[in-house]
Amino acid sequence: MIITITEMGDATHQRKGKNAWSEMIVKYDSDKGSRESKVTSFSKIWDDAKTMEVGKTYDVKVEKNGKGFWEWVAIKEGSAQDTGRSNTVSTGNRSGGNNSQGYWDERFKIDVERFQFDKDKQPLIIRQSCISSAVASVPVGTDVDEIIERAKQFEAYVNSEADLEQMDIE
Repeated sequence: MIITITEMGDATHQRKGKNAWSEMIVKYDSDKGSRESKVTSFSKIWDDAKTMEVGKTYDVKVEKNGKGFWEWVAIKEGSAQDTGRSNTVSTGNRSGGNNSQGYWDERFKIDVERFQFDKDKQPLIIRQSCISSAVASVPVGTDVDEIIERAKQFEAYVNSEADLEQMDIE
């Protein structure tokens, strides 16, 4: 999303119980009109947002968070004429040129690595869940080998692609 900053609020300190944070209101114009967004110090883009300047144009990447709300996850300095693919990054490596894109890519490398780690763990999580379900589905005193065989049946069913085709899920 391409935005032009119209007003930057000062960072204010907030406290709720033992938790403390800072927040600021950023007002901007985009293709959807004039809007404002609250940026908090615990967000990924806090340091980038603090460096934004009134009158400048930025490319802001937005994603839905775990609670279903849209949040800013990345900011790059851009211009209204382009699609936000400027060679200038709002923080970090400010040298411009080809090296800036490397910085931008490196910044999100952690998320890709975390996804790969979770993806590799998924079969183990499924197996653990199937074993738990197998234990819960048999009477007390059932032979361990029988429980493991039932867990393998559950696991085969969960991982079955034939059922996915019937359900029209991709």
